Amino acid sequence: MHTHTAAYWTERLQLARHPEGGWFRETSRAAEKVAGSGDFALVGCTVAPGFDFNDFELGNQNDLAELFPQHEALIGRLTRG
Repeated sequence: MHTHTAAYWTERLQLARHPEGGWFRETSRAAEKVAGSGDFALVGCTVAPGFDFNDFELGNQNDLAELFPQHEALIGRLTRG
């Protein structure tokens, strides 16, 4: 049986220390980069009790464009096809 230290797994998984404690790794980015030095976005994700992955549905680019045709160009920019 192999045994490894916490430091080994931290490096192997490329984890970064979280400012509030613990460890994290960024796993996704926007489909489009924001241009310009003054443009930015602050995005967060909060999961509270009651969240259930069985109730979660990730939007599909084509379905969203069909539901919101007035925003088709924006949906195309912010999602992957």
